[in-house]
Amino acid sequence: MPPALTSICWLVALTLGATGVLARPPFAALTVLWQLRAPTALMALWLAALLAGLGRVPEAAALAGAAALVLVRIGVGRRRARVRNGAAGPSASLHVLTHNCGLSRSDPRRVAEFIADCGADLVGLQEIRRENALALAEHLRRTHPFQVLHATGVDVRDLARLAERARERAPAIMLGDLNSTDATAAWDVVARAGFVDTFRAVGSGGGATFPVPFKYLGLPVPPLVRIDFIFATPDLGAGAWPLRRATLRRLAEASPSSGAARAG
Repeated sequence: MPPALTSICWLVALTLGATGVLARPPFAALTVLWQLRAPTALMALWLAALLAGLGRVPEAAALAGAAALVLVRIGVGRRRARVRNGAAGPSASLHVLTHNCGLSRSDPRRVAEFIADCGADLVGLQEIRRENALALAEHLRRTHPFQVLHATGVDVRDLARLAERARERAPAIMLGDLNSTDATAAWDVVARAGFVDTFRAVGSGGGATFPVPFKYLGLPVPPLVRIDFIFATPDLGAGAWPLRRATLRRLAEASPSSGAARAG
């Protein structure tokens, strides 16, 4: 095998191994790599098998070891999230949806029709201009009469304060588009406040929600990272998450107080 390809194999093994050892990327530019570490690890296993068949045992062992480290770490993380989420039996269900309207790119009437028909009890909408927010409020007045309008947006720098206030009134929910992934400080802020990432608790696969194909410069780029989140306090057990939607269970031992906050 050419020396250049050998060097590339070792570089891939070292980089992949780093995603299995480090909790967060050392540089923001590497966030996508951390988000794609699971499919990258699977591809590395396939490449390792190919290299082993060619007699390149050291490179194959390095790739296989790095891939195994990543997959074990992901599995352990998912297992811990499910254990934290697995408290006792539910007494009620709450269907929650987060949706990014893309500022003026969405038709308020179409968005309202989708929300009215989707069966969600609680909906968090992001990137809404004031005029569209007023139109949505009117269209959804019958199906979702309890509304809070904050069309100016929320600074990510406010996450710690929002999370702390919401956690004090548990059970609570924080949902929205963080414009960052679960491998960044923004996610850490909410997790440290005691919230459970519902996708980590019950989701499968990568759960990527960004970018939207053909939305940016008309390019068919598939979703690569997850930047849309539904967080819940542990007394709300997550039952299901198909991408931007979660089913939460009010657990029997939960306190009678309630509250909700949204970020995005």
